[in-house]
Amino acid sequence: MIIWIVASDIKWNIWDKWDLLVRIKEDLKRFKELTSWNIVVMWRKTFESIWRPLPNRQNIIITRDKESFLTKYKEYKDDLLVYNEINIWHLEQLWKYNDLYVIWWAEIYNKLLPYCDKLEVTMIKKDFEVCDTKINNFSELLSQYNLIYESEEKLEWNDIVYTFCTYIRK
Repeated sequence: MIIWIVASDIKWNIWDKWDLLVRIKEDLKRFKELTSWNIVVMWRKTFESIWRPLPNRQNIIITRDKESFLTKYKEYKDDLLVYNEINIWHLEQLWKYNDLYVIWWAEIYNKLLPYCDKLEVTMIKKDFEVCDTKINNFSELLSQYNLIYESEEKLEWNDIVYTFCTYIRK
């Protein structure tokens, strides 16, 4: 199963200056619990923002220049699968055995969304206004999914209100 996991504000902003909009301790814990022992797919820039493979996961990196990436991060070459493009056939071979989580970067989301069976969304009840990465037309895309779970509102220490939502493709 391909699962899209994301934290977003109310206007579907997901990222700013190569970082999460806000670090919510319970969201990071949930991310780890859901993705551990599974596969994560990320764009090169996402990898560079975390600077290492995520532990206890098969890390797949999509980059336009595979050789350059492998040269730069040669200490991790045995811990990563690196592709020049998203190849659905390769990914299908992997998700036969484990869930595949699409993480963080909008370009990856946009290419893999047609294949996503499930969405795990942390909805931050705030407009962060100025952000550099947004999911376009996400409200429209949600019409293809049924909401099957929404947590009660939670409050982070810095007055951030959020909920966890799970959607399944109709």
